Parts: sequence; C-alpha cells; structure tokens
Amino acid sequence: MSYSIKQISDTSYILSHLGERKAILTKTDSGISAIGNLQTKKFSDWQDLEKHLGSIPVYETEAEESVVEVTQISGYPVKHSPVYDVSDNPVSYSKVAGSKTRFAAGYYCIRFEAGWVPAFCPKLSTLTGVDTLGPFTTKLEMTNALTNIKNKPTV
Repeated sequence: MSYSIKQISDTSYILSHLGERKAILTKTDSGISAIGNLQTKKFSDWQDLEKHLGSIPVYETEAEESVVEVTQISGYPVKHSPVYDVSDNPVSYSKVAGSKTRFAAGYYCIRFEAGWVPAFCPKLSTLTGVDTLGPFTTKLEMTNALTNIKNKPTV
C-alpha cells in the first residue's frame, strides 16, 4: 500500500501514502490519534493502525534523511529541493537526477507578448527567445526591476 511514517517529535508523526501526506499522528498513553484524511481517528496502538491501513508502513529513519536540503545555488534561491545536476552558467538545476528539464535559479522578469511578468525559478526553456531581466536574489529586487521596466517611457 506504500504507506510511510516519519517521526517529527517525540510523540508526533506524519503518515504519508505514495508521497502524499495523509495525517498527523499523535501517540498518547491512551493510543494513537489521527488528524487528517483517515476514516478512523483513534487507534489503540501501532498494530491497530497497521490493521486499518491494510499494510505495515515503512518507518523513515534519519539515515534516509541524508539528502541535503538546498535553498540556494550561487546565492540565487531555488524552489525545489533537493536539486540535481547544478550548473553555474547559467545558474540552473534539475529537480530529478538526469532530467533534461532544467530550472533557472533566482527571480526573473520575463516579457511575453502580453507584457512583463514575474517568475521564480522558471524553466530554462521559458527564458529562451524572450526578453528577460535577472536573475535576482530576492523577490524585492525582481519586483523593483519589474516596476521600473513597466513604468519606463516607450520611445
């Protein structure tokens, strides 16, 4: 059934199914309470929960948490984590190892036919063949540049 349980505190756990969070579990002296998308909200013990799920969930351990959560590349923020296949020219990454789809790190202003729009970590393919400003390290810098370009008088 592909359930997993990840401990987030001494008495709290996240129950996921196929990568989607289903419930927060809280262990107390009287059993296990579930808050979220489960029909039953109270279980007498872990075996009762496993019986309800129809399978034994995988209990995630710290060893499985060895992937480093990246929040920026070369000073530019990224919206996916973890990141793979990092490149510095241009500063980009893929969100799956070996993927051909690449994302530009940072904030951008992109001009489409309808006008200038803000973007955070757009696909690199989106940036080809259009006018762009960026990358910017903060949303504020990008918003300022977007305001300036929109208010710039046309000749």
